[in-house]
Amino acid sequence: MTKETAAVNFFATAEPIVREFCRIPYFRNTLGENEICSISHAKLMQYFREKQPLPDKSPAPKQLWRILYNELVNQIHRQERRSKYRQTRREEDPQEDMDAVTLTELLPADSSCEPETRILREEMARDVEEALNRLKPAEQEVLRSLYYEGKSSRALAAEMQVTPQYVSQVKKQGLARMRNLLKAKYMEKE
Repeated sequence: MTKETAAVNFFATAEPIVREFCRIPYFRNTLGENEICSISHAKLMQYFREKQPLPDKSPAPKQLWRILYNELVNQIHRQERRSKYRQTRREEDPQEDMDAVTLTELLPADSSCEPETRILREEMARDVEEALNRLKPAEQEVLRSLYYEGKSSRALAAEMQVTPQYVSQVKKQGLARMRNLLKAKYMEKE
């Protein structure tokens, strides 16, 4: 048996185990199926490179199950630690999480007082909508869900079958792109 055949057999042995983890609600709800597959395949590649199983002897499925289980649990714990760290940072410095403010909170508070304020508010809302429409589809979906529909990052991640980190990353990219679009628009006006 060649090395290539050994690799194919190794990954064929591991594939049902990966699918099994995708069906476990704890992992599926916390990480998402795509993330489970990514983490598992990366760990399997690392294991295969380091151990180089002999062509006639592949690791037992139980051993692979334990390796992948430990890696997935470790990933969840890393995410929880990062989340706790971010939470304590937000409590220490609320200004750091400015993009958590909804778009309507950035607009003037009382628009009924002055007609000019109401007109400016409507114009700003149009500009925001126009900038939002120029974003990538994933960024539009994330920003609309978070800011217009009021969904949480975790709920949106579960709905999209991605990790909360992915949602956060797309949100940051989308907000940065919107900020640049709006800056460019308002710089033109001046």
